[in-house]
Amino acid sequence: IGPAIAGALVSLLGVAFVFALNAASFAVFLVVLLAWRGYRPLPHGFEPFLDATRAGVRYVRNAGIIRALYLRLGLFIVPASALYALLPLLATERLGLDATGYGVLLAGVGAGSIVGAFTMPRLRDAIGVNRTVLLCAVVFGASMVGTALSPWAAVSVIILAVGGAGWIGVIATLNGAVQSFLPSWVRTRGLSIYQMVLFGSTAVGSALAGVVAGWTGSVAACLGAGVV
Repeated sequence: IGPAIAGALVSLLGVAFVFALNAASFAVFLVVLLAWRGYRPLPHGFEPFLDATRAGVRYVRNAGIIRALYLRLGLFIVPASALYALLPLLATERLGLDATGYGVLLAGVGAGSIVGAFTMPRLRDAIGVNRTVLLCAVVFGASMVGTALSPWAAVSVIILAVGGAGWIGVIATLNGAVQSFLPSWVRTRGLSIYQMVLFGSTAVGSALAGVVAGWTGSVAACLGAGVV
């Protein structure tokens, strides 16, 4: 819903207004956090920050299953992030859309992600974690290829919705697998490294997609990333 609303507001009130409104909305979240008094930390001995960080990194470095899950995450995110990096170019250059149209494209991704979030648990129960990750990665890659080739905005929205389901299938399944393997004493530190891999791979993949698009064009770069 958010991207579609933002696209409409950009066309009516401008980009600066939407960014300011979005920043102001986080003030509400901050007030809720400051007013929250129900949390009580578990009683345990004090552990220095650097020592705790080193312990978390050391655990991940020596846990083969966790390393394999993070490797899968990175191998998926680096090429997959090309879709989000290049979608503005595809929207304007190939589909001739404005900010509102681009917002609708992103809304398609969001709608697919919501549907995928409800269907993934049953899919994982039916075919297992490994096959779910493989299937969803293939679906997302195919949606990247379809988005790059689609000449019609309406078709692109449908393709992106399918891709959104594939995206959430990979991310949520790997996240759940990581949480199930991490012991409680190191779980939050292990998940922080998961987030580092996720966003670090997004940064690398987005920059790489931009470089390749500068050489070959956005369509060819998105096609190549989808195949990868």
